[in-house]
Amino acid sequence: MSDEVEIPPFVVLGIDPGKQSGAGLIYTSGDGDELLMHRVVDDNPFARDEVLEVAKARAIDREVRLAIVIEAHTPGGWSYRTSAGLAQRRGAWIESVKRAGIPASRIVGVVPSTWRKDVVGMGNAPPSAVRAYVHERFGLKRSNPNERDAVCMALWGANAPKVISVLPVTRRRGDV
Repeated sequence: MSDEVEIPPFVVLGIDPGKQSGAGLIYTSGDGDELLMHRVVDDNPFARDEVLEVAKARAIDREVRLAIVIEAHTPGGWSYRTSAGLAQRRGAWIESVKRAGIPASRIVGVVPSTWRKDVVGMGNAPPSAVRAYVHERFGLKRSNPNERDAVCMALWGANAPKVISVLPVTRRRGDV
C-alpha cells in the first residue's frame, strides 16, 4: 500500500505583476499538466478582472478548484520606485482576486528563485532559460517574459505542497 496521497485535479493561475503583467493558467491532474491560457495583461482592473473570470470559468467547467500563485517581491536589487510599483501592482491583483469572489486564502506568493529552481532547474535561471523551457514544454515561440514567468509560476503551483494545502477538501457545484 502506498503512503502517497492522491491529489485531485485543479486549476492554477500564475501571475507575474507588472506594467504589463503575465498570466498563465494550468490544469493539472494525474494525467499531467495542460496549458489553458497565457497572456499579457495591461495594468488596469478590467483586464485583470477578465483574466480572473476566465480562470474561474475554466475551473467551473472542469468542476475543479482554483488556486492563485503570484510572484512575491524579493527585497534588494530594486530601486525604491521599482519596488513601490511592483508592490502596488501586486496589491492591485490581490484586490482583483477578492473582487472576483475568490477567497484570499487561495493566493500563494512565490519568490522567483524558488519557482525558477523547481521548474527550470536553476534558481538564478536567466530569461533565456525560461524562454527555452516554456518553448520546449508548451511550444510557445513568441511570448512576453512576464507571460512566460507566469506560466512557470502556474506550473510550480501545480506541484507545490504550499499551493495544494490552500485548496479546500470539498467543493460545491459552481464553486472554485
